[in-house]
Amino acid sequence: MELRARPRLTTSVPLAPGEAIEAVIGAQTVSLWVVSAFSLIGHLLSGNRFRLLVVTTRRIIVVDTGRWGHEQSARVIAELPRATRLEGPSGSPTGVEHVLVVNGERLHVSHEYFGELRIADAMLAA
Repeated sequence: MELRARPRLTTSVPLAPGEAIEAVIGAQTVSLWVVSAFSLIGHLLSGNRFRLLVVTTRRIIVVDTGRWGHEQSARVIAELPRATRLEGPSGSPTGVEHVLVVNGERLHVSHEYFGELRIADAMLAA
């Protein structure tokens, strides 16, 4: 079964020599339910920020991409060891969103990126 159904996000995060990107996963700091329930007003008032999780062969880089989407990589806000599992201890993500905690910040990953989460964790086992 092919997990990657369509082309995904891209980023311009500087990589070390020999380091390659394995997956790029979109996330945001406010629940998808809150943002969708209140539309633009909810988005503005919630303080929602978009993040990219750039999974490489050596590390996981968390990038802040601003308030309006995943298109522009602004700054690196955290780096995690590559051994970090993204699916969590409960196993494969289900439902509408999956919540990750990175440096005390809750990141909400849409179901659209569950395939990327699975790919990233599968590469750990390989």
